[in-house]
Amino acid sequence: MDKILEILKVAAPTVATALGGPLAGMATKFLCDKLGVPQGDEEALVNAVKGVTPEQIVQMKQMDLDFQKFLKQNDIDLEKIASDDRKSARDLLIQTKSLVPAALSIGVTIGYFLILVLMLRGELKVGDSQALLLMLGSLGAAWGAIMQYWFGSSASSAHKDATIQQAIKK
Repeated sequence: MDKILEILKVAAPTVATALGGPLAGMATKFLCDKLGVPQGDEEALVNAVKGVTPEQIVQMKQMDLDFQKFLKQNDIDLEKIASDDRKSARDLLIQTKSLVPAALSIGVTIGYFLILVLMLRGELKVGDSQALLLMLGSLGAAWGAIMQYWFGSSASSAHKDATIQQAIKK
């Protein structure tokens, strides 16, 4: 499924974003319908996306535009959904005063940078271990999510900046 996301991030970024969030089922159905793949056949979906030709990439870009239209027609805002999800997590943290999110954030941060330092010092050899690469990729993705959780996302920051610019112009 990671290979699908890599291709879709370039060819159909809106669909790729939806696949990584609460609308994954809807995005998968949309993708299967557009590619003519039976829903639930992940292997067929992977093969259909992995074997794309340049002409099919153009079709996938059109599919992404169609998905954007579908989201707009149904008043679905992916960034708002993601923002609301982070907000509810932060609200829960405030209510429960749990130390678990902070402890996990610190643990992932230490693990991520420890592996990077050990790799830079030559104590861990990347080429020797697929597991190390997998772990580094997972920690990197988790660290990015942690930064978004604690400090907000760049998408919401960009929206805020645009709102400020509009207010200044008025």
